[in-house]
Amino acid sequence: MGVSPSAFYHWLSNRASPKKDVALDIKATEIFNYHRKTLGYRRLTNELRKEGFDVGYYKTWRLMSRLGLQARYPKRFKVNHWMEYCRQH
Repeated sequence: MGVSPSAFYHWLSNRASPKKDVALDIKATEIFNYHRKTLGYRRLTNELRKEGFDVGYYKTWRLMSRLGLQARYPKRFKVNHWMEYCRQH
């Protein structure tokens, strides 16, 4: 196989638990929806850390990509010059 026994057992002990992943998926979706889908991966990472999950930015980015979570950004305010003209006259 070409892998030392110690490396194999180290890899075996570090595999992610499916239960943790499911709990993380549920909590991330819950937090994302609670904040009206406005969180990006950085702010979602901070919220997950507050909840006790040990995640980094890249893991949160992959999680959002896998779950199809995409942040909504506020639209730019457009000045309506017509309304200003109406107020003057």
